[in-house]
Formats: sequence, structure tokens, C-alpha cells
Amino acid sequence: MIVTDPKILQILRDAGKIHREIIDELMKSGLLAIGRVGIEVEEWIKKAQKARGVESAFLGQYDYPANIILSVNDVVVHWVPLDIPFESGDVVKVDYGIRYKGYLTDAATTIIIWEPSNPRHVRCIEVAREALAAGLLQAKSGNTVGDISSAIETTVTQGGFHIIRELTGHGLGTQIHEKPDIYNFWKPGKGERLKAGMYIAIEPIVGFSTRHIFDTGKHAICMQDGGIGVQEEHCGIVGDEGFEIIV
Repeated sequence: MIVTDPKILQILRDAGKIHREIIDELMKSGLLAIGRVGIEVEEWIKKAQKARGVESAFLGQYDYPANIILSVNDVVVHWVPLDIPFESGDVVKVDYGIRYKGYLTDAATTIIIWEPSNPRHVRCIEVAREALAAGLLQAKSGNTVGDISSAIETTVTQGGFHIIRELTGHGLGTQIHEKPDIYNFWKPGKGERLKAGMYIAIEPIVGFSTRHIFDTGKHAICMQDGGIGVQEEHCGIVGDEGFEIIV
């Protein structure tokens, strides 16, 4: 989607504010902790949405049955919240979006429950965040999708980790996945040229010890070698001078 109407831009900014409020409160709620379970988070999210008059961007998309995505350890994306207690060292991808006045948000971050089981897990998350920041710097009009992709790939590979090539960022708007695809690997100057007003999600998805994944057929996509996966994501608006983060 290309945003040209100031009213739509304001809706997106308002949606981003609501989204951030919900996630900030979730992070402070004590639910992402040892002994708590994903379905508790799901019930909390339902109440938080209802209190603010918004809906999940994910519920019902591709038959997804929940309001939030909580992918743990070797499940890199798209896991349904479950009745399995979190343990110390679990690497949890918190992926969330809302629907507000017809428009969607989408953002994700990775956290570790209590203490890391491997110090390199912390570094993997740091590198994914550095890659996201590098990609955001390239998200301005006149650049290309490949400029974002190359910045992400270079940061991740130089950090010693692996880009999961099958999973990408994407356009956003009234649908959760719109054009263009924002690849996490490519060469500078390649792909679609970015235009001011493009609403996109930039989303490095990183493998700790391999780039290879498999689809379980039940929403969850897992690392082939059983290692952890990491996901970091912002959505926002491409501008002439840079990228405006919505959330």
C-alpha cells in the first residue's frame, strides 16, 4: 500500500500507538516468565484488544486460530500459543499485529525467558536487531528493495549467523501480506524501487546454526537442525529522507 492520504497516515500512527501500548503492557505483565503458558498470553491479548476496541491482525489469516504468535526455540515463526510452561532459556518470538479502522500493523521481537541457556543466543538476537536497524536505514525513496535486503544479509552473515531465505518482510495495508516482498538477502540496486508512502514490514529472520527450515503443516515453521530461530520486525512508511516506524 502507498499512503498518500494524511487521514490514513494518522490512522496508522494511531494504530501503532495502540499496538505499542498492548505489547509494552504484555512485557510488564509477568506472563512471559518461567511457568506461565502461551494460552494465558492469548487470553490476556483478547482482553487488551477488547478494552481498546481493536482486533488481531492475525486471527483467521491463513486459518491461523489465535490473536498472537508465540514461537519458541526451534520454532522460528507462526506457532500457536500452547499450554506448555515457559522454561528458563526459552527463546520466544513475540509476533503481533492489530486491525484498526481497516488497517493493519505487524511487528515482532525476540526475548529470552529468565536466563539464556547459551550466551550466543543473546548475540544472535543482538545481530538480528542490528540487521533490522541496517535495513531501516536503507528504506527511503529512490533506494530499492535490494538495498534493504543487502544491508540485512551483510549484517547477519558478518555476525556469524544465517538468513532464512524463505521467510521475508512484506508490504502491508488492509491485508497482512501485500506487495512488495522485502527479502532478507539480495544485492544492492536490485528489485522494486521504493516510493515515498510505501507501507512495509521489514523483518530479518535469522537461524542460529543453519538457514534451513521445514514446515510442520500446522502453522509452525521450524529450524531443520533443532537450533533456535530469531525474528525482529518493524512496520512503517518509506519517506524521502528515511523510514517512519509505525511500530
